[in-house]
Amino acid sequence: MRFTVTALLIIIVLFLLPVTALFAAELYDLGCWWTAMKEGRLLFARHRNPTLDPVLKTYELHLFDPATGVITFLQKPGEKLPLLPAVSPDGTALAYYAIVEGNDYLVTRYLDEGRSIRLRFDTGGYIEAVALDYDRDRVLTANKRGEDRQALYLISNRQGTIRRILNGTRFQDIHFLANGGVQYTDLKDGRLVLGVVHPWNLKQTVLSGMTRLALASPRGDAVLFREFDRLSLYRVNSGETIRISDQVSADPLVSPEGTTCAVFEPDALLLVNLPTGDVMYYLALAADTRSSLLNDFSFYTVRGRSIHRIMHRNPGQQLAELYRGEGALRLLAVSGDDRFVYFQEGTGEGGVGTNSVTVLDRTTGESVVKRFPFAVEEVLPLRVRASDGSFYIRAMGEVPGDRVPVRELYYYSMPMGALIGVSTARDADLDLYRRKQGSSRGS
Repeated sequence: MRFTVTALLIIIVLFLLPVTALFAAELYDLGCWWTAMKEGRLLFARHRNPTLDPVLKTYELHLFDPATGVITFLQKPGEKLPLLPAVSPDGTALAYYAIVEGNDYLVTRYLDEGRSIRLRFDTGGYIEAVALDYDRDRVLTANKRGEDRQALYLISNRQGTIRRILNGTRFQDIHFLANGGVQYTDLKDGRLVLGVVHPWNLKQTVLSGMTRLALASPRGDAVLFREFDRLSLYRVNSGETIRISDQVSADPLVSPEGTTCAVFEPDALLLVNLPTGDVMYYLALAADTRSSLLNDFSFYTVRGRSIHRIMHRNPGQQLAELYRGEGALRLLAVSGDDRFVYFQEGTGEGGVGTNSVTVLDRTTGESVVKRFPFAVEEVLPLRVRASDGSFYIRAMGEVPGDRVPVRELYYYSMPMGALIGVSTARDADLDLYRRKQGSSRGS
């Protein structure tokens, strides 16, 4: 294949571009996807083209920097993004598929270097998924080549080459592994097949022919996969598969660095080392993934009206009560340095205060309640070495009048005590939120 490579020399900086994007279930989504990047920045996507057919809707990508308050629009004018981007594990680069005047492009942006590589190519099919390697050079794409026919392509930015490495049916997700291999799941005849392909010799290893969940560790040195109630671990470097549990009750949690996973059984919790598969802790308790969190240092869970914690990196620890409340508790997040715990607490019958966030500082034992003029859906801590407690919020905000609710993004600065709108309805045309007379659908 022949490539045309163009470096993008200009970063376009815009402040909160107008967006008119209609989301499913009558929701205008101004923050449909987000992820924490290095140095506290936030990468997020907003929907475009609300009046078009759903298959023609695209995304726009923005990068918010809390240090400057600047929002950078990451696309070049004319680029239409039908897929969400792939982000490098270190949070410094991203790759995305763009359509410009009917031509296919792959764009890799190196945010820490302020440069981009843009490749134009024709693989004979539509791109369905994108992944970015740990070296930030190689890009993997899944391309549709016909009815129930897809192929995986390996692309090198530096060399400007493309190579088909695997034919398949309908790839659901694709990931690079630490040894340079590629993990994939392929939907064949109603079954999700999990496998690994080695690009250097095109050798293919099928790990499971009936997968319910496949989860590559953030470091790419292990793949967890679930078959019904059985959870197994594939060690990437040795090629060995080991059984973790035969009675899992929920999907596992994996720590951000990928050193630990939490395995949930009906009456037990296992904290397992990755990629060895060794059980570090076996706790006789019925924990729930919906009320549990795992970071690189600790495991947190809600039991009754209390938050409990165990430091999984230290041997011989016990699950200890961290906080006791007076109402229902909902864990939201934990800062990367394990200092701040974010949760919601309510005093009604099983009700949680959805318009507030309680921030607990573990170093001082003090907690503070922050109240907001919207319902908090999620909280995302900043990706920094040492946290000051600041956090991002995905919220459900009501706009005036008979209009559709809107999902918005905010940044709350703990030192300043200030709430900053990152992606809000204030920069959108409110007439787009009106409902039609006698109809429950947005216009």
